[in-house]
Amino acid sequence: KADALAQGNKPAEAKAAFAEAAAKYADTAAKYPEFERVNRAKYGQALCFIALEDYEKAAKALEGIPAAERSGDLAAASYVLADCLIRTAPARAEDALQDNMLREKLLAAAGLLDAFVGANPKAEQTPDALLKLGYCHKRLGIQLAPGNERNEALQKARAAFERLGNEFKQSPLVGAAALERAKVLALQGDRGNAIHALRAFG
Repeated sequence: KADALAQGNKPAEAKAAFAEAAAKYADTAAKYPEFERVNRAKYGQALCFIALEDYEKAAKALEGIPAAERSGDLAAASYVLADCLIRTAPARAEDALQDNMLREKLLAAAGLLDAFVGANPKAEQTPDALLKLGYCHKRLGIQLAPGNERNEALQKARAAFERLGNEFKQSPLVGAAALERAKVLALQGDRGNAIHALRAFG
């Protein structure tokens, strides 16, 4: 119902329908915790919250799905949860609290994306998962002081962007990955190769 209303360009009605559906999923999960498809209900609830752009609630619902159960028709749960964590991370760390929150969410998202890519190397979402994985490590690297930890984060970012370009040459995300890789090269101090990479966009 909610999807049909959204496609019919009735945002107010769609919003109410998604909220109603989320409540029904939550009620099912609460009343029947032993139900064999309870995790599917939590996933459905999360998707409703995402449609409502309430990523904090979506993340909470997804976190209720055990990692061991994120396979089959729930294989994308880790990928979707990672996206929610990225979206709710602070845009910038202006104090120690925000810095800790930013690192915590980015590290958690990177772990989820790494697990998703490892388990689903050819999935439809894998190119975007690699792009987001590289993005997480790049942002972590930017937050860190110069040293081994920063270098490791930036190298992981570069590896994710390069893997996307090498393994998914037909993906529309290849250009974005190449641009992000160039930015990482600059952050690593390799300005010559960064400039060379950027010339491809000229």
